Amino acid sequence: MATLQPKAEEEKVHLSEFSRVNRIETVGAGMAQLDFIDKGYFEKLFGMNSGYVLNFSNSTFQEFVYEKIQIDIYQKYPGLSKAKILRAIIADSDKITIGKLLLELLRYMLEGRPSTLCLPPGYDPNTKGNYSEN
Repeated sequence: MATLQPKAEEEKVHLSEFSRVNRIETVGAGMAQLDFIDKGYFEKLFGMNSGYVLNFSNSTFQEFVYEKIQIDIYQKYPGLSKAKILRAIIADSDKITIGKLLLELLRYMLEGRPSTLCLPPGYDPNTKGNYSEN
């Protein structure tokens, strides 16, 4: 399986750019609004241009969001892609909910993403006990 790499240096998004997130403005009745630039950062960071969010399947994204902010996404947003659901949550939710979800997604991306976890020394997926006989 090939590893996806950014197409150009300018497409890379660095976490230092997310210091801007503290600028979320409160709009209306406690709703939060990320500005255009902030939304673009998260779109790139989470790989949302194709309708996906990170490496989540439909069921794992549903479970993750429910665990973090108690929203059943496929009941509240039926028929939408994961990226459209995340955009809808950002549009519909208060700033605390949005901040919590985005921070948890960042944490998942950096620490808990199954495809990036390190395997223990000696692990061999082709061996019956999954450890080589060294």
